[in-house]
Amino acid sequence: MKRLSMLLLAAVSAILVSKELLAQQDSLPTITNTSREGVALRLVPGLAYTSATFGDDNPQSEGVFGITFGGQALAPVSRIVALSLEAIFQFYEIQSAHLNERLQSWYVMGGVEFSIGKAYLRPNVGAAFRLWAGGGSGTSTAPALGIAIGFEQMFGRSFHVSPEVIVRVAYEHGASTVLIGSQVPVGLRLTGGG
Repeated sequence: MKRLSMLLLAAVSAILVSKELLAQQDSLPTITNTSREGVALRLVPGLAYTSATFGDDNPQSEGVFGITFGGQALAPVSRIVALSLEAIFQFYEIQSAHLNERLQSWYVMGGVEFSIGKAYLRPNVGAAFRLWAGGGSGTSTAPALGIAIGFEQMFGRSFHVSPEVIVRVAYEHGASTVLIGSQVPVGLRLTGGG
């Protein structure tokens, strides 16, 4: 129940921040930032710590550090707002404290990225597709919420590096996870110009 409350609090906070940024978009100072023009495609290596809580009657938690990797696409809709889609795979497994089973997750999430200058905030929602190995082999799906805070550094007209801090929360009956880490998306902005 505590994890579900955290999940709801994160969602409400992201919605309120998003609403406030959109409401004040026209009153924000104009920042010349042509680097934010065009669709961005990024490869996303990362390092994260995931805490997983297993069990219903007697919940027990396990935590693991590991490597993540995936991709992101962003499409601008205004000077400070872009739609985002990302798919991130967690390469490490988390051993259940209750049973002989291990968990890996593949996060697929969509959201909105709000930027001012080089800095950005990206709340997102989606799903954690879970791969179970061991005694409970199989798959499952859990709703997920996430948030990223970072900045985009351009090198030339289109290449960019965007270090960010991330938090992702996923919950399903008997298995909840909280992932905290950092990613360094690298990619190109496709501006269509010469």
